[in-house]
Amino acid sequence: MRFTVAVALGLLVGSALVALSRLGGASGGRSSQVAWPRWTALALGIAAATVFALMIAGRFGSPVLAISGIALPLAALIFGVARVVSGDRRWPSWLGLALALAPVLFWVAFAVGEVVGPQH
Repeated sequence: MRFTVAVALGLLVGSALVALSRLGGASGGRSSQVAWPRWTALALGIAAATVFALMIAGRFGSPVLAISGIALPLAALIFGVARVVSGDRRWPSWLGLALALAPVLFWVAFAVGEVVGPQH
């Protein structure tokens, strides 16, 4: 149940940020020249990697940390890909995308293992 909530939350936050960046870019000029989306992509990537590292290290057993450890990387990945596809190919967008990619790949491998793997 937590996994489903976290994925839904990540999709919602990522999609909302993409919509916000496109809305702000359409009214304020070219979206690739607006600075806040690329720094938001970087901040999301750093937050995603940090929360994921804390969760994997097992330092904090909070359900909020578990949900944010799945939702933040997914939101960062969606937003980072949208930034790069929209033409914002500067280093903050790429770094945010790269930082979000490792946790997302881990969770995809984990989910595939749960579906394909042996019964518990």
